Amino acid sequence: MSEVLGSEEEEFVEDPLLKVKGVTPQLAAALRDAGYFSIESIAIEPPHILFENVGERAGFSLKKAQEITAEARKHLKVKFLILEELEKEEARRQVISTNCSELDGLLGGGNPHRRTHGGQRPILGGKDGAHVHGCAQNRRAAQSRRLDNRH
Repeated sequence: MSEVLGSEEEEFVEDPLLKVKGVTPQLAAALRDAGYFSIESIAIEPPHILFENVGERAGFSLKKAQEITAEARKHLKVKFLILEELEKEEARRQVISTNCSELDGLLGGGNPHRRTHGGQRPILGGKDGAHVHGCAQNRRAAQSRRLDNRH
C-alpha cells in the first residue's frame, strides 16, 4: 500500500526579537510570554516597565532591559527624548528665521513661532513689516545685479 507523505518541513520564520542585539532565544521566549512579539513593542516600552513585565527570567535585569530597548530603538532608527532634551529642542524652535539677517536681528533671532498664522508668512506690521519689505527689495535688487553681471 503506497502512502503519500506530505512535507513535514516547517517553514522557518526567524523570530524578529532575535534581530535585537542582546536578545537570546531564551530571552525572546520570556519576552513573548510577557506579550512582546515585535521589535516595535520593545522599542516603545520604558525599560523599567519592560523589566516589571518580564521579570528576572532568562537572566533578565533592569540593565538588560535598558540595553535591549536602546538596541531596539537603534534598530528601528527611533529616538525618544527625555524631558530635558525635549525642552531644549522646544526652546531651539521658539523662533523661525525670516531669512533676512537684519530682520532676524531686530526680532531677537527670528519671528516668534506663536506669531505665525496658519503656516503662512509671519504677521508683521509697523516697523517690522516695513523692514520685511525692505529686505525683499534688497534681495530683488541683488538678484537683478547678479543677472546683469552674467551678460
